[in-house]
Amino acid sequence: MKQRHLVTYAVLALVWGLSFMVLVRVVAAFGWAGTVSFRALTAGGALLLVALLMRRRLDFGCGWKPLAISGFLTVVMQLAGIAFAAPRIGTAMTAIIVSAIPLFSMVVGRIAGLERLNERSIIGLVMGFAGIVLLVGFRTRRSRRNSCSPVRFRSSAHSRQPAAASMSAPGCATPTPGWSPSGRSCGAG
Repeated sequence: MKQRHLVTYAVLALVWGLSFMVLVRVVAAFGWAGTVSFRALTAGGALLLVALLMRRRLDFGCGWKPLAISGFLTVVMQLAGIAFAAPRIGTAMTAIIVSAIPLFSMVVGRIAGLERLNERSIIGLVMGFAGIVLLVGFRTRRSRRNSCSPVRFRSSAHSRQPAAASMSAPGCATPTPGWSPSGRSCGAG
């Protein structure tokens, strides 16, 4: 691999990772609905600007109904799910789930009759799914005993904002970069 490819890969990894950290901050500031609206309007505005600069006409000849359904399923639901989940499950788990979107898109495309699955694509689906399973991992006995969540929420009924963003939860001896699906605090049996 050439140095140029390594630099490109490093920049891509940095931008990919930082985007989820920024997402959590934006959700904390504007809420998940504000974040979805801002992201969708920004993307739509960018598309319109590029079309104007390239002097290309956007074609909406297929009608508004297919575009509305596609936009709802692929933009609104996806962005809402990510914005709602990211502060709750953490940026690492959110990135893993987002990386699974092409797998699900291929399956949905097959069900809709838009995608043809051959032997190579099935092998790719299986490998992608196996990779996601490996990334998510399995909880060990030790992690079940000492599960710490890096994000703590205030107990106030009207505030669900993260109280701290440190890498270790109060009472944890070591930083815990993972996610605690049980929601138990450190030392809970």
